[in-house]
Amino acid sequence: MRDVDSASPPPLDQCSQPPLYADVVVPRRISRPFTYLVPDRMRERLTVGQRVVAPFGAGIVEGLVVGVTTQCPARLKPNRVKELHDLLIGQDQGALSPAQFGLCRFVATEYLAPWGQCVRLVIPPQSKRRRTVSVYLLTEEGKAALRDEALDRAQRRILMEVLRHPNGVRETTLHKRGPATIDALVAMDRKGWVTKHEVTSRRGQGHPVSPTSKKTQGPEAELAPQSLEWTQHALPDSLWRNGLAEVIETGGFAPILLHAPLEHRLDCLRRAVVSLAAKQTAALVVTGETERAKLLYHILAKSGGPPAVFLHGGLSDAERRAAWRTIQQGEFGVVIGTRSAVFAPLPRLGLIWVEGEEDPSLKEEQTPHYHARDVGWWRARQEQAVLVLASSHPSIETVMRVRDEGLVLELPDDRWEYPAVTVVNLRDAPRDRLLTTPMVRGIEDSLRQEAGAVLFLNRKGYGGALVCRDCGTVVQCPRCSVAATYYRRAAYLLCHYCGQRRSPPETCLVCAASRLDLVGFGTERLEEEIRRLFPRIRVARLDREEAPAAQRSAAIVRLLWAGELDLVIGTQMLFQRGLLPKVGFVGVPHADGGLQVPDFRSAERTYGGLLDALLLARPAACGGRAVIQTALASHHAIAAAIGSDSQRFYQSEAAVREILGYPPAMHLIRLSVTGKDAAIAERAASGWHSLLQEAAAGGSARDREHAGALRPADGKEIEVLGPAPAPVPRVRGRYVWHLLVKSRRRELALQTVRTTLEWRERLPGVRLDVDVDPIQFT
Repeated sequence: MRDVDSASPPPLDQCSQPPLYADVVVPRRISRPFTYLVPDRMRERLTVGQRVVAPFGAGIVEGLVVGVTTQCPARLKPNRVKELHDLLIGQDQGALSPAQFGLCRFVATEYLAPWGQCVRLVIPPQSKRRRTVSVYLLTEEGKAALRDEALDRAQRRILMEVLRHPNGVRETTLHKRGPATIDALVAMDRKGWVTKHEVTSRRGQGHPVSPTSKKTQGPEAELAPQSLEWTQHALPDSLWRNGLAEVIETGGFAPILLHAPLEHRLDCLRRAVVSLAAKQTAALVVTGETERAKLLYHILAKSGGPPAVFLHGGLSDAERRAAWRTIQQGEFGVVIGTRSAVFAPLPRLGLIWVEGEEDPSLKEEQTPHYHARDVGWWRARQEQAVLVLASSHPSIETVMRVRDEGLVLELPDDRWEYPAVTVVNLRDAPRDRLLTTPMVRGIEDSLRQEAGAVLFLNRKGYGGALVCRDCGTVVQCPRCSVAATYYRRAAYLLCHYCGQRRSPPETCLVCAASRLDLVGFGTERLEEEIRRLFPRIRVARLDREEAPAAQRSAAIVRLLWAGELDLVIGTQMLFQRGLLPKVGFVGVPHADGGLQVPDFRSAERTYGGLLDALLLARPAACGGRAVIQTALASHHAIAAAIGSDSQRFYQSEAAVREILGYPPAMHLIRLSVTGKDAAIAERAASGWHSLLQEAAAGGSARDREHAGALRPADGKEIEVLGPAPAPVPRVRGRYVWHLLVKSRRRELALQTVRTTLEWRERLPGVRLDVDVDPIQFT
């Protein structure tokens, strides 16, 4: 269905040619296109993929032409179709290339996202126009008026707000508060307490940079130089010679899974880029984290290959535009970046390399919820490029898909260099002890040998939650229905969902009892315990709270390489800083903590975290040791990591997913409904569920005609679960409800949800979201 805006184009009998209509998608949360009349002055230049300026409601928007026809849609009256205003012409603003057009259409189709919002993925950030805005500033008379105790309460509130903002408060912000505030402003303006000024908004301008700028060309050298020394020597493995070299040389589309430790993968990447440079073809390297992207950049910079450009979220809009132009012009042979770099306009693309393909950061959290790995797969097929998905512990979906469609290059389990592992059953250990005797002895041995030690615990803070011992109430975030994490050193409770910080209560908020106890432990408490047991050692903690700045975390890694730290405690950040030196001892105090998360991927993430931790230790032949504390040693994720048996994990996990009906056995689409009113959100979720059930059973006559033979007659090939409150049912003051669509046929699931999207766009008071192939459910 198409919507139109009203206008009065010239009468049809005055036109020498039949009228031309354009279907245009706009950058709004609207899936359908809008139909516009093409003026005669644009007829010769307008093409599909052209970016245009069009009227929309009371304003104008920049849209994308996705279709051109001489037939006015039957539901529309030709005299009520608005004309396009203009074409966007010029650098970074013209028509999309066929590759760009295909990419944004693929994302819109495969992720059920509004096409108009997907356009921004394949174009550089646009220069934001400067706007003139009115702001109120406080005068000296206004400051004096604040000292008057008889001042009106409403005026005092406004004056205090303007006082807190030295650059002024926008007139529009104050006027939104209603007539009383407007009257108070007028009165204070007459008295000279506030004054109104016109200022130019510079938001989003950025600063132009040259193509050779360090920020666009590559990151500053923050890595420890020792972490790159291994690149001086070829690694003694056959992954390159026996598989990758021949595929790179031959070219063409070929999906490859490279299952090997990080240093082996990076050696193969270095050789691949050099080989491509000899063929004058380009490489696109994508990874989930900025810090890992920096490592890849420095590795390739030392390889003697072609010049590389670095794309990541920390660049300003102007810097991204400069980098985008140089990439289009073919000035760089390699593009390295985070997930959005998968859309970089590289000409002569020969290789797409996704490093750490299982990383959740490769999935976009906002609409459109694309996955850079899957976009890379589609793009490699379209542009006939080699696709390499590299990981130490690839996702089970990738393992199954590549086994069916591509080539698996895997370092045999007996070639992986593991430490000697000791497993401690926590069921037999005292409950009040964080570190068991074997763990303490392992640390002591590493200190005595000056071999270094690492403790891995993927939980931040001092304690997981504060719980009342009398009534059992858990202290939660007031905006989110989740326990707030306690940080003892800073003496506050932090919500990891909305970021709110507050002082811990002295008594229970329900029963007023003063017996509040901590449940669980995090890296901060673990550090305290280590300092108590080993008061003279050099300890550092690496997590998001302790090392929020890249410079601090980089400094910790450099100290570790220099041998100036005896022990490092860290979360998942340990594996995002690139190559770390091998240490004599690795300890995991709570190996099964991640298994308690209500997510079908919890076992996979637990396995991956344990494997990464064990690979930080020296090989057993070199004296490397590890101690794993767990109450679930028989769980297949923990047993496979301890026994260095990847086949055991993938076979067991595939069987569990098949029984429970999760990927790769089934395709999933998660639908979220959020609203500030709990009842409205619940009703909207129930309404969406009814529409989905109708669509799954065959839908209306129009839906059946649109779906054709794809729709099953009995609806048994698709399942709609929910609605149910989300695992965290309230986030940032909004209530969250989830629905889940499951099917073995991906296109069937997509079509079922697609038939309900128009209804989604008409609901007031709630926000509805579609996440195809979700990777997290919290």
